[in-house]
Amino acid sequence: MKRRLPLIIGTSLLILLPSMGAGIWLWDVLPDPMATHFGFQGMADGYSSKVFAVFGMPIMLTALHLFCLFLTSHDPRNQEQNEKVQAMVCWIVPFVSLITTWMVFSANLGRNRLEETPMILLLGVIFMAVGNWLPKVTRNSTIGIRVPWTLEDDEIWDKTHRLGGKVWVLGGLAMIADGFAGFWMEYFMLAVIVVMVGVPVGYSFLLSAKKKNG
Repeated sequence: MKRRLPLIIGTSLLILLPSMGAGIWLWDVLPDPMATHFGFQGMADGYSSKVFAVFGMPIMLTALHLFCLFLTSHDPRNQEQNEKVQAMVCWIVPFVSLITTWMVFSANLGRNRLEETPMILLLGVIFMAVGNWLPKVTRNSTIGIRVPWTLEDDEIWDKTHRLGGKVWVLGGLAMIADGFAGFWMEYFMLAVIVVMVGVPVGYSFLLSAKKKNG
């Protein structure tokens, strides 16, 4: 973790400074309270004070970021983990923070709802990125598809993550296509997520069962 300290500090500041800076700059025009939670159709259904939205949320996201890094860095099996995988873990929360900050501030300065297209495109990009690095993840207890059947066997882990990577990339592409098409079908999104989770998990179970019975 010490060797990644500059990256950890930089990504933490990337969560804190843009959100707080934008909030301070727009303070006089932002509503109080601010919409901070949105339903599946992008409509605001939860509100927080302006102070919490501008300062509290980025602090909470930074704490989540540091907690995730702490867990992954203290897993002995991650000491030799692929560098690209470790870098991806460092960048996930900051990336999500930047996009969601922009969307939440835009919603509060506009029509009090999230724009559907940026949200679904964000999900698609994240799923594709995760799918790209899943095959590179070596067996550990904090990152990846962690079910009993993958955790007990390196071969099952590797095969599951190779398939999972392909499924997640395809799921991300499906999300992006839906975003550009403008359908915004919540049931379609749920179905994609169920497939992305269910196919690799089911596959790992079948591999384990086959290995035990064979």
